[in-house]
Amino acid sequence: TLALGLLAPAAPGQTSKPSPSAAGYWEGAITLPTTQLGIRVELTETKSQWSGTHDIPAQGLRNFALSGVAARGANVSFAMAGVPGLK
Repeated sequence: TLALGLLAPAAPGQTSKPSPSAAGYWEGAITLPTTQLGIRVELTETKSQWSGTHDIPAQGLRNFALSGVAARGANVSFAMAGVPGLK
């Protein structure tokens, strides 16, 4: 089982809370049994269709397409099919 934690910085000078959106650039880590693996995710929404890519620098992956991207507010799910070493 993989656990994925993603974080994004708050906008500087932000005073009100906008509706949460998953769109944008996110960085975090995949928790593996003995270590954590850094990951970068870019999510976009076009005409209510979500898509995204991810980078895993330690594995040399860049702009690898995500599949099954879905978002509702700040809740996001996606799959990373075919990533070497991950199942």
